Amino acid sequence: ATWPKVYAELAKHPSDEVRSNARQIAVTFGNASALDQLRATLLNPKAPAPERARVLANLAQIRDLESLPGILELAKAGGLRGPAIVALGQFDDARIAPLMIELILDQDKGVRPLALNNLAGRAESARAFATPDGRSIDGTAERVYAYLDLPAGTGDQAILAQVNQGKGQDRK
Repeated sequence: ATWPKVYAELAKHPSDEVRSNARQIAVTFGNASALDQLRATLLNPKAPAPERARVLANLAQIRDLESLPGILELAKAGGLRGPAIVALGQFDDARIAPLMIELILDQDKGVRPLALNNLAGRAESARAFATPDGRSIDGTAERVYAYLDLPAGTGDQAILAQVNQGKGQDRK
């Protein structure tokens, strides 16, 4: 049997887990309808959170650009915020770094380390933090340093230590 036929049968299976796993495999093989189903599940707030988290990871793994706007929204608030921030690390898009800066400055200290790791993992951010004087063209590094009351040019480990201690938690 060919994969499309196998998938068609598995998609009708009574087990949610079997159907979910089949969809994820179908996505790997580029099945458009399976991709549409995954995108719909990701954006469905009534879908079980563990299922949405698996879908999020799967869509990020294949770097599904049609899912990016939804993932950006999920990173802003809600139960999938952390996994969405991590998932955004798979994408190269100009909207991500500014969002990560907002999240570093967010009152929810649980997202700060995730956002900082995401930001630090981006080539453009790494260059900003790696300059000898700690300055960046767009002011990104300066905002983070000022927020955390750290001197310009502070390394990633020192920044992360401050974030983990909750430094700047009372500011917005």
